[in-house]
Amino acid sequence: LVAVSNLFTTGSGPGSVSVYRAGTTTPEYTLTDPLAYKGIGVAFDRRKNCYWSFNETSSSGGRIVEFRKCKGAPIDIGVSLGFAGGLAFDADDNLWYTDQEAGLFKCTGISSCALVSSSFGDPAMINFDKAGDRLYLMDVDFGIYVVTRFDAARSPKVHPDYHVSPFVTIPAS
Repeated sequence: LVAVSNLFTTGSGPGSVSVYRAGTTTPEYTLTDPLAYKGIGVAFDRRKNCYWSFNETSSSGGRIVEFRKCKGAPIDIGVSLGFAGGLAFDADDNLWYTDQEAGLFKCTGISSCALVSSSFGDPAMINFDKAGDRLYLMDVDFGIYVVTRFDAARSPKVHPDYHVSPFVTIPAS
């Protein structure tokens, strides 16, 4: 499956998730949440459940929901956002997400989420490399950052466990 988060649906309706089967060019079905206004990010865990971040209003206030096996009704996982951003799962199946108002968060599984870094202008989207040991974060204001662990044995609850460094910067105009 390929899941695509739609900012808005046709006619500027609320955001949604279009789900495609391999090799198709039209969605097989669409997932929605009655609280969604603007769709932002979508990611799969190892069990092929998909998670969607969205905003509830035009200006802010968002959440993350789960769709089991990327079907059916949304399940609120209890994550509230100031302004929704991207989602990704690491090699250990832990959810990472950005709140564009607060920064980068890491969860244990999909709960016990903690702020990793708030040192960004507008942290929008994230994704892990193929090995799952480097997280790339797109900051709309400053460019792309790479986030790596200092010490894999230490608890990732505080920012000093991670190294956040510029990868690509946006030139000043």
